[in-house]
Amino acid sequence: MKKTNLLSIIFYSILCLSCNNNPNQKVNNNENPIPKDSIKLENKYLNDKIIGKYYGESFNRFYKSGFDLFKEKPKNYFILYSIEFNNTGKIIYKDLTEFYDCGNGVLSIQNGSWKRNNDGTYELSFNGEYSLESKFHIVGDFELITLKEGVLKMNLKKIKKEEFINNW
Repeated sequence: MKKTNLLSIIFYSILCLSCNNNPNQKVNNNENPIPKDSIKLENKYLNDKIIGKYYGESFNRFYKSGFDLFKEKPKNYFILYSIEFNNTGKIIYKDLTEFYDCGNGVLSIQNGSWKRNNDGTYELSFNGEYSLESKFHIVGDFELITLKEGVLKMNLKKIKKEEFINNW
């Protein structure tokens, strides 16, 4: 009986410590393995069709297949992001999710940039982290596809650079 109680206490402690982290909490490492100046804004874009503010529901694995962009905020969502492509080539990302069950692995993008390639695809670059798991720097080519009115897809064509560094 004592072993069962001890095991229950250990299991409960591990569960509480791993899933009660604040999802907006930043991991404070003295070393930043990904330089902030690694994203360069090379061109100015005045009238590109990607410029604007969008919403995304499933952005966590954007580097595997791409992601959807909604011009209007979805009504029923669990996880929601806003993604703004501005005319200087900068991507502004905000997490609009109100509640997370667990703080581990929450996506946070510190900065991003975009540029249009000669073939009409877009090169997107992101620096960010999955909270308490890893930091990343990803650069890839994406094709912008209109799925239906108000819904676009950034379809992944190829990854040019993919760096992940564990936080632990």
